[in-house]
Amino acid sequence: EKLNFINDFYKRVGIPFDTDKYLNDGTINFEDYNYFYDNEDIESEKSFNFTKGYNMFINGKTNVNVCNNGFITDIPIFIHEISHFRSQPDSGRTQVGDLLTESLAITDEFICCDYLQEKGYVNEANIIIKDHFNYLYYVSGKMYSIYKMLLLFDKIGSVSKESYKFYYGNDYGYEYNLKMLKSFDYNNYFIQYTRYVLATALTPYLYCKYKEDNLFMKTLISLHNSINNEDIMTCFKEMGLTNFNFNEIKEMFECIDKIMFDINKVKTL
Repeated sequence: EKLNFINDFYKRVGIPFDTDKYLNDGTINFEDYNYFYDNEDIESEKSFNFTKGYNMFINGKTNVNVCNNGFITDIPIFIHEISHFRSQPDSGRTQVGDLLTESLAITDEFICCDYLQEKGYVNEANIIIKDHFNYLYYVSGKMYSIYKMLLLFDKIGSVSKESYKFYYGNDYGYEYNLKMLKSFDYNNYFIQYTRYVLATALTPYLYCKYKEDNLFMKTLISLHNSINNEDIMTCFKEMGLTNFNFNEIKEMFECIDKIMFDINKVKTL
């Protein structure tokens, strides 16, 4: 039943993807998780499995694992991971592709949530969107401290309190930001979290562009190729962002506000 929804969604929005082909050749795998029987997992483990999925590129082969919890919310998770797969070249992602793939994947997922709302699954779709916004807010807040200290070092060559106060005009938050800088796991999380910071700004913008004109899907499909073959400024221009001037940044903020207003109108069960 879920696969019927997925194939209908792809047909509806015009994304060319042969689900059956990749299921049959073992590229796409489902991970069952039973919430109701023989399950004594703590809430954090249940929450993790609720949106569990990943697209991994190992030894020249891509494997896509998606959750199979028995819920309608498994569908947008599937769409999210397949979006990563669609922008995954056989040679591996470029740095630009690595940074922008999350923005496209969450955009596809939000568009799928619109589709589910049309099918009557309003609360379920809102749960997925709210879950993403909560995580994006968490990551962006965490990275704000890191970026602030890295910017200080780039401009001054020091992360001392004196340098901080000189550059930022005060020492507010210095101790906390320094602690975050020293404790952060750069090898495992810097690029990963930066993807989500970019998605915080770009996904609402791309999602709103699609809602304004469904033909924008052609641009989104094209971007799955562009992010691995073009520089990042070319990709931004393809999105409609030319120089991040005041009007463009204002539009991005307005898109975030619009989405938050829409999902807060629904009282989630």
